[in-house]
Amino acid sequence: MAVIRKQIILFFCFVLCFASISPKVLAKEKHSNRELFYTSVMPVYSMENGTKIGQKSFETSVKIENKTNDTEEVIVSTKIITEDFQLGEVREEYSTQTYTFKKNKLVRINNKDIELEDEYTFILSEEDFKKIKPIAQKFKQGILTYDKYIEEIKKLSLDINKYNNQQLFHEQNSITSTSSGGLSWVTYYYKSSRGGYWLRAAKMKGYWEGGLNAFMLDSSAVISGTTISKHNYLQGSQGGLVSSFMTRADAISSARSTLLIEAAALMGALGVAVLTVSTIFGALTAAGSASIIAANMISVSNSAHADIERAYELATVIKSQ
Repeated sequence: MAVIRKQIILFFCFVLCFASISPKVLAKEKHSNRELFYTSVMPVYSMENGTKIGQKSFETSVKIENKTNDTEEVIVSTKIITEDFQLGEVREEYSTQTYTFKKNKLVRINNKDIELEDEYTFILSEEDFKKIKPIAQKFKQGILTYDKYIEEIKKLSLDINKYNNQQLFHEQNSITSTSSGGLSWVTYYYKSSRGGYWLRAAKMKGYWEGGLNAFMLDSSAVISGTTISKHNYLQGSQGGLVSSFMTRADAISSARSTLLIEAAALMGALGVAVLTVSTIFGALTAAGSASIIAANMISVSNSAHADIERAYELATVIKSQ
């Protein structure tokens, strides 16, 4: 009898000890170190004639490590394969970014302290949110793959061409009628009445400085006073530089379009109607469908910013010759 009583006491001690462990701690231990892999393809279209002139493939890995009880480190490594169908070229680029979260807030990028600006938001109308919700449910349930989910979002009639009163590809200005490609406020080319093309380039803030504006490639993130322009012909030694500039401009406008679609898709997956840059990065640490979209958005935005920088360098070289 004494032995049975002892066993009962030990059993209850075990139950009480186990019950005292928070379910959140158990969940965190389960996902304390994990690595996720995603692959996506972004077509690049010529804004001059609408034909597909290339594509960018993103092979992304997201490694999540718990450093302390309230600190997580997310390492996003991306291999970007750019195919230029016109020039017959294939480029491979590699990017690794380390994001540190403290109490679910992004506080460092590549060990540099940052303060994200969340005043600017992406807002879906109630009507649009209702359209996205049932498709998002199928995605979260695993009925739709990531690619299929994005394709279904594209088919919807959503008011995504207006993003806080900004147009998707062109601002209302005097050159819209002759525009040919890119984003008119940052990296742009258009046909000249005297032949050849005008090239225009500017610098843009990073999203750690410009928040969601910069992340989504908005005009308000362009650095004032940095715009340069130059007329040129597609001939001679500069012809290759001009073609490279135009290809990157088209890739930037394609990235903008992709980001707007995926912003709507991410909001559906998260079940929110308002999106901030912190929401995007916060979704990285989620173990589920939303992290796929967030990782791809970050890869696309980072690639577009690299194209903006390279296009500016090309424009500077062309202007100096």
